[in-house]
Amino acid sequence: MNRANSNAIAETLFIINCLPYEDMKKIPKELLQFLENNKNKDYKVKINPNIGLQNQILLDDTKVFLKEIYLTYFISEDEKNRILKYDKYIKELKEDLKYEKYK
Repeated sequence: MNRANSNAIAETLFIINCLPYEDMKKIPKELLQFLENNKNKDYKVKINPNIGLQNQILLDDTKVFLKEIYLTYFISEDEKNRILKYDKYIKELKEDLKYEKYK
């Protein structure tokens, strides 16, 4: 595990530990153990639990990990498909804009 990923894992685990118990139970113990075993124990997480995540600076990999956890354990298949469809649309839109810019 590289340092960037282990730092993001430390942030992800910190955020998970701030969840209400009922939400935390949705995440398999094996995943929690994996995160615990692979976090950078020396990384100083700079997340304030009293401020919403949207107002904090998170590592890019932390955002990816949180998104995957959310999609896998917290929402219905319909909602997941809607989000993935939207992500695909945004990606295609960005590609189209790049193409137009360098055409």
